[in-house]
Amino acid sequence: MEYANELQGIKKEEEASGDTMTPVERRDVLDDDSNSSSQPPQKKNRVTPDQAIFNYLYQQKQNDLLQLMFDEETRVEYTNKVEQMGAAMPQIQRMYAYYCRNKPVKKEVVEESSDLRRGTVKIETAVETIRALEHAVRDSQQQQVTNPRRSARLRARSLVKKPDVVGVEDEKSSNEDPKQQSTPREDGPIHLNDCAVLILNVPARTITRANKSKEAQEANDRADVRRKKERVKDSRKVQFSSDQAIFYYFHERKRSDVLDAIFDGETRQEYVNKVKEVRCERPSIMRMYAHWRRIELKKTIKNGMEIWKCQVCKEEKKANGALKLLTHIGTHEGISYACIVEGCGSFLKPYSFRAHLRKIHGFRADQLEQQQYHKLRVMEKSFYIEARTKMNNYFPPEAFLRFDRNVSKKAQFEDPNCRECGLVVSSITTRRSHVAQHLNLSYKCVVDGCDIRTDATNMGSHLRWRHSKKVAQLTAEELFELKRTRTDFYNVKMDASTPSAPPFDAHGLIYNFVKRRNPRLLLEMFGKERCRELEQRDHLYDKNTLKSMVEAYKKSKRPTEGDEHSMQKQAEAKGKRTSPSDLKITPQLATFYYLYERKRRVVLEAIFDEETRKEFTSKVEKMGIDMPSILRTYAYWRRIELKKTVKRGIEIWRCQLCEKEIKATGVQDLINHIGTHEGGSCSCLVAGCGKLMKPKYLRNHLMNIHALHADHLDKEQYHKLRRTLESFYKKAKTQRNKYFPPEAFLRFDDKKMSNKNLLEDPKCRECGQMVHAETTRRLHVAQHLNLLYKCVVDGCEFRADPIRLVDHLSKNHLKKVAQLTAEELFELKRIRVVFKKVMDNELHKFFPYKEDIPAGPFRDLL
Repeated sequence: MEYANELQGIKKEEEASGDTMTPVERRDVLDDDSNSSSQPPQKKNRVTPDQAIFNYLYQQKQNDLLQLMFDEETRVEYTNKVEQMGAAMPQIQRMYAYYCRNKPVKKEVVEESSDLRRGTVKIETAVETIRALEHAVRDSQQQQVTNPRRSARLRARSLVKKPDVVGVEDEKSSNEDPKQQSTPREDGPIHLNDCAVLILNVPARTITRANKSKEAQEANDRADVRRKKERVKDSRKVQFSSDQAIFYYFHERKRSDVLDAIFDGETRQEYVNKVKEVRCERPSIMRMYAHWRRIELKKTIKNGMEIWKCQVCKEEKKANGALKLLTHIGTHEGISYACIVEGCGSFLKPYSFRAHLRKIHGFRADQLEQQQYHKLRVMEKSFYIEARTKMNNYFPPEAFLRFDRNVSKKAQFEDPNCRECGLVVSSITTRRSHVAQHLNLSYKCVVDGCDIRTDATNMGSHLRWRHSKKVAQLTAEELFELKRTRTDFYNVKMDASTPSAPPFDAHGLIYNFVKRRNPRLLLEMFGKERCRELEQRDHLYDKNTLKSMVEAYKKSKRPTEGDEHSMQKQAEAKGKRTSPSDLKITPQLATFYYLYERKRRVVLEAIFDEETRKEFTSKVEKMGIDMPSILRTYAYWRRIELKKTVKRGIEIWRCQLCEKEIKATGVQDLINHIGTHEGGSCSCLVAGCGKLMKPKYLRNHLMNIHALHADHLDKEQYHKLRRTLESFYKKAKTQRNKYFPPEAFLRFDDKKMSNKNLLEDPKCRECGQMVHAETTRRLHVAQHLNLLYKCVVDGCEFRADPIRLVDHLSKNHLKKVAQLTAEELFELKRIRVVFKKVMDNELHKFFPYKEDIPAGPFRDLL
């Protein structure tokens, strides 16, 4: 090759001329700073390292780099010299060949010499490494840094790993620090001797990697990450056997008599030597058992939450991961930070910041600005890193107590079978990724220059494997873009991931009950294939699951709202007569009713004795239609549990008659749909119109045809309108279980309802109190304005705002709004209209709109 031929030419020239210069003397000749008389005679047209680098870039026609590295006067001088010398100008490759051939003498060898020092690395590879300095200078020019030359040296220094030699022999400065000799200078231009010493300290593997293609480098990075993880796993493994652990247990307690009885003299001496080794891990048997016990329990309980006991306060903590344990550690450690909002000045625990921002300042973390969000994430990350170092002080492995299986998870309410392709997907995160594939949802990587697209759940893995970056290592811009991507992804409606609950879940409850009572009946009841399916979900239920469902059903069951005498019955003395609803519903009774309804007499006789069967039969006959089925009980419980995780979600129901999916924010939307199926019509209130229509369309008819708002009706018209609507809603509610029984509830819409409160500042300008609910804000303003209205019932002098007046009517006068007379109802309507006008004019003075509109549907309208 070209450079190998140059190296052979160097050898021949030195043999002919008898040159015996050492590498250090040759470096001094190249260095223009050395003008000592003790140096060997120099040749004519002496070339400095700067001139050699100038000649290299001049031949490559890198004018931008020449202007960056040399001033105008130096460029003119060096250009004249290059043109004058022509081919006689020594090339930088030839000068580097001397370093590759004549290696400096090492003082002290720490490890085996690298391939570069043994001369087995090709010169072309070393020259390519020198070219890497050009890219470093070019990158610094693009970034417009203040000192591009220093940035180039720092970039070159990033290629250097730990040198395999402590120092380099230097006759001229033998007393200097060897590490300082192998480091480029901090000032002045980049000299050739600095480059040469830098490259000599680079391991051959790093040089070879620098000259690979981009794809090969990325593959090598991933392999390095895997090897690093494997090394970490190997270092965490226990490094001695169970016999050694037992030996260490008694050795630590100085039980020499036990050791003499168990181990012979040779084995004891061997184990004593291992115990004395510094690097030998010596976990106690108690800690080893704690690790093993938790792992074995985890195999049988997949979805249970872990329960740990703090070693300081002795409090039991439920944790689904390390995050809650670290949060508890923060309560003991005195770690606090200032609020990131300017002018607040509050000092809080890091785990309380998000709640503080939401309650005090009125916005969530996904509504923060770029710098604020980056500051919040960095602060939380530093807190959790510091708290993790104290984990063994508060929650060592021995602090683990047990698993709590009674945990409601959203995944157990969803059918794991995808409606689109039929694939069974168990994990919630995996379901979202699966739905994203169907919807073709992909987002560009947040790192500049990377065009790979993936969904938000896999973005973190892509950053770790492709860019070797954790989320905590992202810049403020990248972190803000990642937050925006995740917010957009989780706001997408995931209908395929949350189908309705099939009767499969009710069968699972029966399967769990019969399995605990008499497992031999399972094959007869469900069959072999169905038993396999039900066994896969059996870990979701235990003996208390059905009990909690029954209790939730009893709490949700209310008396019929249309009962005219309900208020009088509540006022009567309780307990005089036992009604069917007073009978206690137990899980055993619910299971008995399920099998009794299906006439499974053989199963009933195998599970319940004769006395219990008679008792349960009489209870079922007494309750009649009031006896809930297990499917209905499960439907009540499922909706209540889902409501805990989705607070402002829109409910989706399916009509049992037309099978249309209805989105409802309350009962009113369902009642309106029932009116489309039920017969009955009413005539228009305006004299002379006479048009018949459904009661639900009466308000729209008055507004669109007669231009009459409900507030503009007279006393008789308004009373007639309310009576008509009340009778319609009363009749429709009695038919609710026909069209929308509890089993008709499908899911919550993943897209949250837009909330107008987000636009208003929750802090009152008058008194500084934080008021979050919209209704509470109006009551708060009414107190400032002293808005009080007299009760509409004649003879009552009670005064309050319109909202409290309705409560006053029901408690003191035992009257609902529908039971008021025409005059009382019209007066109440007038009070509400006046109150609404006052609030429209005065509310923004106490709770003005925010200057910064939070992220959400309102910002999209701007």
